[in-house]
Amino acid sequence: MKKLTFILFSLIAASAMAQTRALMTRADRAFDAKDYVTAAYYYSKGLQNGTTSNQGTVPYFSVRPGKRQNFTQTGYLDYRLAESYRLDHNYTLAQQYYGLVVEKYETEYPLARFWYATCLRANNRIDDAINNLQLFINTSKNKSDTDVAQKELKNCLFAKAQIQEPITANAQQLTGNISSSGSDFALSINNGKYWFSSSRTAAGESKQVNHIYTILPDKVAKPLRVDLTLDKRRGLHYGTPALDVSGKRMYLTIWADEMHTTGACIYLSRFTNNRWTTPQKLNSFVNAADYNSMQPFVTADGKFLYYASNRMGGQGGTDIWVSELDNDGMPINTINLGSTVNSTADEQAPYYNELNRSLVYSSKGFVGMGDFDLFESLNNGGRWGTPKNLGYPCNSTRADIHFYPDQNDEHVAYISSDRESDCCLILYSVPYKPIIRQILMTGLVVDSITSKPLSGTTLNLSDSLSQQPGKISTTSANGKYSFTVPEKGIYSIKAQKEGYYTKTMTLPAFKNLKNDTIPIPVIRLKRYPPKLVIVNSSGLVIDCSTNKPLAGVTVTLNDSTSRQTITTFITDATGTYNFTLQANRLYVLKLEKEGYFIKAITLSTPKTILKDTMDNPVVCLQEYEVDKPIVIDNILYDFNKAVLKPEAKIVLDGLVSILHDNPKIKVELSAHTDSFGPDQTNNVLSQKRAQSCVDYIISKGISRSRITAKGYGKTRPIQPNSFDDGRDNPAGRRQNRRTEFKVLSENGV
Repeated sequence: MKKLTFILFSLIAASAMAQTRALMTRADRAFDAKDYVTAAYYYSKGLQNGTTSNQGTVPYFSVRPGKRQNFTQTGYLDYRLAESYRLDHNYTLAQQYYGLVVEKYETEYPLARFWYATCLRANNRIDDAINNLQLFINTSKNKSDTDVAQKELKNCLFAKAQIQEPITANAQQLTGNISSSGSDFALSINNGKYWFSSSRTAAGESKQVNHIYTILPDKVAKPLRVDLTLDKRRGLHYGTPALDVSGKRMYLTIWADEMHTTGACIYLSRFTNNRWTTPQKLNSFVNAADYNSMQPFVTADGKFLYYASNRMGGQGGTDIWVSELDNDGMPINTINLGSTVNSTADEQAPYYNELNRSLVYSSKGFVGMGDFDLFESLNNGGRWGTPKNLGYPCNSTRADIHFYPDQNDEHVAYISSDRESDCCLILYSVPYKPIIRQILMTGLVVDSITSKPLSGTTLNLSDSLSQQPGKISTTSANGKYSFTVPEKGIYSIKAQKEGYYTKTMTLPAFKNLKNDTIPIPVIRLKRYPPKLVIVNSSGLVIDCSTNKPLAGVTVTLNDSTSRQTITTFITDATGTYNFTLQANRLYVLKLEKEGYFIKAITLSTPKTILKDTMDNPVVCLQEYEVDKPIVIDNILYDFNKAVLKPEAKIVLDGLVSILHDNPKIKVELSAHTDSFGPDQTNNVLSQKRAQSCVDYIISKGISRSRITAKGYGKTRPIQPNSFDDGRDNPAGRRQNRRTEFKVLSENGV
């Protein structure tokens, strides 16, 4: 009896295995043909058939030779079933079966955890998705797989941050007769009607086929199917209508869908004699042979057609393209929008706003919340800006596509999404915050009488629309200024400059700008009536080394324009001097004292003086003796180099000023080294360093005959290089490595 039972179970198991293999064959064929619904059906049947029979459950161990085979077979069926559900966008069931594979068969199917994580993300289990992605990244040995997982992880982190952001409104499903049990998608608005695509079935129809429908915005009456029956072909899908402003030209996508072998092309139908003509396939500028072209959008003026295609010449996957249209609505060229808009993944469903030159479209290639996300890019002078993710709730962890703005409320848009469905796209209204284009205002301020540019004018820009704090700019030497501001605003500019009347200009509202740079009318400022204002000016002269006041300094006040001496003052023990100056004048102060370098400074008085006393900076004079070296601090070089550093040039500029203010003196500039190194090397290096300083000073306009370079090497130390006991003296050597100058003569001889 036991033997008979064993044979019976063996026959049952063998029969079940044969049936399972047959089901697997059917499923694999459907899967390879991309008919994932059919594939899922047969894989599911195979799983049921492999574990049950008319006699009850057949355990995996009932037939000894098939123990490993059944285990392997079940893992294969689970994985392929998960793949079928995922590729058919049924993420709920896909997640379930990927979970089984991860639990039991991850070694055989290492990608299962990655796809499990993507399904978790699609089902809004973002934290679980993040954990599984991190585990996958840490354990995967395939770099290309981990790179893809890293991108998906960025998507999950972005999605988590987006969902946590506070929002003012949620996405809302469109209800009423526009909604059906099939897919409803690609809504657009033309001549007061909603146009959309739907796979709903009419009376007497059993197969879901996409057609184009219209419905009034109140969505009360039943939608009307657009009559395209002049097209005698059968079994075709019609969708994604795009109409020009007249409503007489409709571009649409037509595709066949037999076992998922898809060939999508864009067609044009015209409304004549009160009906739509047979759709005419667009030429090869749009419909390249053996490639898909779909989801057209035509600009309101009928001059340009944006569309998606996987044709050659793109960035990868389906890209966004644009074609110029002739007067008959046919393409005359085609251009890929480039790598800023398009990625190596898929981009689809373009919408172009002519008023602000923005493109909204869907992409899988940039960081988003998952699957297709909606992005917006601005066109500035023919260049597309970096796409901006529209964020949550425009986007979700599922596919979000087919953007179209509401015609009455710029903060509402319509999209198509499967965020609440495992089978179909659904129409939603979502809150939308348009990108505000930034424009560059440029202007000029001039004197109203002379028309000469006015530098230093302060301009305050205010926006009465936003009530935001004003922006401030100051005119440059050529009287020009600029502001970068949002395009939408009601702006006024207030111009202020000392000695001139303030002027305020209100700018016209900016609408439908074709350029991003806007010239502002010239602002002409009127000068105050001239006044002769007298002001007392005082200052202090000190010794540069001691910082003590210097008595006996001759301070001469010269008119900068006429070069005539106005007055002379000699400082007393306090080192102070005083002059009476006129407003709106330029003066030169010359300070002289025997044994000190002469110094000349420029002194200006403002055009409008609000007080009668003006304090001038403290001036220090440097003492010198003929043939007595003066150390110039902070002239440093790299080791064994003679190239001047930028900070050294700044120091030498002070010596240039001394030579300018004292035109009769001649000087020697010398460089010194410490005792390290051979004599010849030190002599050559010090000479090169001295010459570098001299060459720079000459380049600033000082005559070559007034300055001499001399390198002394280590021959003139000012401190011992070593102590008496032979130990090194670093501090002494540091002081010996120096640059000096000394006055050779005071009278030019």
